[in-house]
Amino acid sequence: MAKAAKAKLEERILEPTETWQKAQLDLFGFTPSEAGLDAIRICGLKRKLKEIVGREWVEITIRKPIPDPEVELLPVLGELERLTKRVKPRSLEHLKQLVGVPNEAILRQRKIDPCGCQPRPTHIHMLPTAKRFAFSKLGADQRQAVQDMAENLVYGYADPEMLEHPPLAGIRDFVLRRAGELPVFTIKDLIVCDGEKVVFDGFSTLLFNNVIIEGSGEIVLGTHTKLHAFHIERV
Repeated sequence: MAKAAKAKLEERILEPTETWQKAQLDLFGFTPSEAGLDAIRICGLKRKLKEIVGREWVEITIRKPIPDPEVELLPVLGELERLTKRVKPRSLEHLKQLVGVPNEAILRQRKIDPCGCQPRPTHIHMLPTAKRFAFSKLGADQRQAVQDMAENLVYGYADPEMLEHPPLAGIRDFVLRRAGELPVFTIKDLIVCDGEKVVFDGFSTLLFNNVIIEGSGEIVLGTHTKLHAFHIERV
């Protein structure tokens, strides 16, 4: 990557505010600045890989669990294990902030678009009423109802009062048990150059100070992967 082009991209990197860093420390228990590596630059990696292995590489995959062929070949990506941390959600609201949609965000959205943020249809009468239940022992209809309600609690509005009573109290606890410890990939800054594509696979959450994407550069997240960043910009 030419020095001038590299400098142009790095000029877009901003220093996060103390308020934002404190919020991430409260949420995750750490900040991107503690990752120990300043940045990952997805720039010219496809060309380098072709030179090494003699074939085209469509995308760079950053995957958990590791290793991956790209990781073995590229020393920078070999740092991935050290850059993956685990966070255990303290509550449903904490989980929603980490990987889902917090209640306050749902309420703000409803003011803008009352018809948005609609929950998945759920057969309430099919939900188990026990405080703790074995998901594998439920009937097919009950399992589907539990999955639908779990999705609604994480990505929709979760009424705090209703969560204290069955059946939602049991679904809340089921969701937290299933979540366990979430794999979080964190680094100070991510730069994706024009023409490059990076795929993050197997992480619940990505945490960066800055995400800079040049031109046609592309970042692909897993179905339920959430990206947190102080600053995201396409240049």
